[in-house]
Amino acid sequence: MKKLLTKSAIYATITIAICSVVQQAHSQSNCLLDSAYHSGIVNYEAGWREYYSYNNNDSLIQTLRQSGNPATSTWSSYSFRTTNEYAANGNLIQKLQEHWISASSSWRNYSLNEYEYDEENNLTVNLVKLWDTSLETWNNNFKTSYSYSENSQEKIAQSWNATNQQWSNFEKYTYEYDAITGDILTEIRMDWNPANNDWLNVNKFSSVYNDDNNLTEWLWERWNTFSNQWDFRDEKTYHYDSSNNLEEELHYTWDQVNLTWKNFQRNYYTSDSNGNRIERVSQSWNTIISDWGNILKYIYEFNSDNLKIREQRKNWDDITLEWVDRNEYNWFYCANIISVGETTQNPTLSFYPNPSNGLLTLTSDIISGGTIEVFDISGKLVQSSKVPSLLQTSIDISNQADGLYVVKVFSAENVW
Repeated sequence: MKKLLTKSAIYATITIAICSVVQQAHSQSNCLLDSAYHSGIVNYEAGWREYYSYNNNDSLIQTLRQSGNPATSTWSSYSFRTTNEYAANGNLIQKLQEHWISASSSWRNYSLNEYEYDEENNLTVNLVKLWDTSLETWNNNFKTSYSYSENSQEKIAQSWNATNQQWSNFEKYTYEYDAITGDILTEIRMDWNPANNDWLNVNKFSSVYNDDNNLTEWLWERWNTFSNQWDFRDEKTYHYDSSNNLEEELHYTWDQVNLTWKNFQRNYYTSDSNGNRIERVSQSWNTIISDWGNILKYIYEFNSDNLKIREQRKNWDDITLEWVDRNEYNWFYCANIISVGETTQNPTLSFYPNPSNGLLTLTSDIISGGTIEVFDISGKLVQSSKVPSLLQTSIDISNQADGLYVVKVFSAENVW
């Protein structure tokens, strides 16, 4: 099993998302370990970075966000942590979000989501609480209740009235689904009118699909309180290639004066032979010259498992008539390399501290020796060493640049 390590001279908190040592070839394969966002990548300004940890059921249990330091273009302090708790059946029952407080060097509660389900494991309640730093207690903030019927769903959002100590209606969503495909056909949003103690129509979204179950039309209507009817607002049409890859999305707005649709925006998409979307170009309609003008370009890269590993965003410069870098996202994954025919024993193996300053300790319950290989994120082998025993040994990569490293461990019986 490959284990992704983050080398850092600043933090000693364990943030590794270790792929569990299991024998099923699919287990924890390609789990997302790390993602990073950079703004203004001309100067490679660090925005934020997240680390992901999983339990033995492949469920996400923790997300740890690290902020960037624009002055040094390096990752600095942790800023946000999300911890998930699951029931025995795998349902998410709690999500805790915390902020890092530099002054006290500790985590402080921020928000708490609690989830409830019916007998069929449908989500019925999502309760949101916020932490009161003065009283050091949780206070109700927001609640969303879900109800289900055949081919439809209703979602009611309520906000907590601290004065009256009760829930107040806020907005309601009603969804109608296709009985065969399960696609959403209509979505109606309503706002609560406390004066009349009733719901008022606000927005209506309608979708149409072709025989290949591809979305072909999307319509947005707004409720007219004077005429008591739905008025057109926006419309989108979608076009696909012979492989059902999206090629073009056209966005129109309704002209209330001339009672016709007007060009607003369009997106062009390019896909590779595997069906991965590798480019998107967004254009807006220029009413002065009656033509389309470039706005944004998205470039996507995928690994051999068709998982997205990079997204670049570029702005169009009307002066130079060139695309200019805007920001970038990166994703890193773990990979299970254990074959089905390997032993079903699961020796324990761990690294600490992680992240580190480059000096790590490997511990396991394996007495025999083995080989330890360290790769950088590009896959280049940067270190290889044989050790007489894997019970406890040191790994020194302090001479390497700060970044992400993959450690591969070989014993006589197993590979990690």
